[in-house]
Amino acid sequence: MVKKKHSTMLRLYKFFILATTIAIFLLFPTILSAQVIPEQVIPTVIKAQIVALENQLNNFWVLVAGILVLMMQLGFAMLEAGFSAAKNTVNVLFKNVADACVGIIVYFLFGYALMYRPENCQAIDIIPNIFGISISYLWLNELPCSRQGAEHLSLYIDFFFQAAFAATAATICSGAVAGRIKPWAYLLLTFLITGLVYPVSGYWVWGGGWLDQWGFHDFAGSLVVHGVGGGAALAIVKILKSRTRRFDSEIPEEEKKQFLPHSLPLAAMGTFILWIGWYGFNAGSTLGVSSPDALGRIAVNTTLSACSSGCTVIVYRRIRESKIDLSTVLNGLLGGLVGITASCDVVSPLFSLIIGVFTGLVVIWGINLLNKQKIDDAVGAIPVHCFCGIWGGVATGLFSSEYNIFKQIVGSLSISAWSFLMVWLCFYLINSIFVIRVKEDEEKDGLDYEEHNEFAYVSLEKKEKV
Repeated sequence: MVKKKHSTMLRLYKFFILATTIAIFLLFPTILSAQVIPEQVIPTVIKAQIVALENQLNNFWVLVAGILVLMMQLGFAMLEAGFSAAKNTVNVLFKNVADACVGIIVYFLFGYALMYRPENCQAIDIIPNIFGISISYLWLNELPCSRQGAEHLSLYIDFFFQAAFAATAATICSGAVAGRIKPWAYLLLTFLITGLVYPVSGYWVWGGGWLDQWGFHDFAGSLVVHGVGGGAALAIVKILKSRTRRFDSEIPEEEKKQFLPHSLPLAAMGTFILWIGWYGFNAGSTLGVSSPDALGRIAVNTTLSACSSGCTVIVYRRIRESKIDLSTVLNGLLGGLVGITASCDVVSPLFSLIIGVFTGLVVIWGINLLNKQKIDDAVGAIPVHCFCGIWGGVATGLFSSEYNIFKQIVGSLSISAWSFLMVWLCFYLINSIFVIRVKEDEEKDGLDYEEHNEFAYVSLEKKEKV
């Protein structure tokens, strides 16, 4: 009986072993595949999260950079007001505010659509690679359409960043024409720059136009922004002519003071604000933070060029004239920022230092040239933005082996010439019908009272009432 019981137990044990073995062979592939799936899925999920986080950081950085660029309007307002006569302070500040308000709205309505072509969305090339318009970008009416190179950015953030650039291009003119132009004519100038001149040149370089396809390089706008603004300033100054008695050799010494900067502290503070904002201008043009070394090099190059240009002006003035005027040093520093903007992503820190040295000389020679030709630029906008912008484009070809010097020269001159010719032609025609310059007695009294019925300083208000 015991043997029989042991025999039954042994059979049951053998059956259990057999069943377990069969089950293991049948279920092992399933168990194995169940262990493989997490190993495939988990990295994919992590990679997606990393990409999403990187895109969020990129968008946040471009938004911050856009705010820094927009803050440059404050810097320009302070700089230009400080360089102008006290009686024109309100007028200069008004023009800077108008640049931002009018310029950004115009750029929203059709400037952005002229400048960029969205991928897989409707666009019309009226003149291929030269001039066209993106129907999808009019009023930002089709948001899913992204442009090449900025697919990772929200279209809202990309527009905001680019609109701040457009306002900067327009505001360059406001100081150059201080004390002479009627407000309505200046608003028309802002409309022309932000609605046509800047977007078209931007398309040529950044939107896939002929200069982009040709291999021309302007990383953050030495030409597209500053060359355009400087070229426009030269054109409008040529039409307006110089301020009354500005180059009169027999003018009394006391009367000469009205052409001098009325507040160098204000101009100096504006310069430093512009310097800070320039890091949004240059480093922000990376459109992301994925490469810390690229961001760092751009920031260092921007800083070194500004410093070396400022130092060059200091040394030059000390050697040639024994005295160092702050106004030229401030313009030299700004010229250094303009000159490095085209190449800050491709040159070494040592080359950026050299570029800055030559930029300082360009500022000095440019100021001397304008005075010799009796071209009245109230704040030095033309040497700083037009001449230094052209030099910045040329320097890209000289100090970077990636880009052809001939193409850089042609592109730099083409963009500045485009801006100059468009503004000169339009306002020559407008001025022949409607005079855009204020009357001589209004210019003498100052545009603050004549055009705005306001005063920046209480002392001037009391003087006017007396």
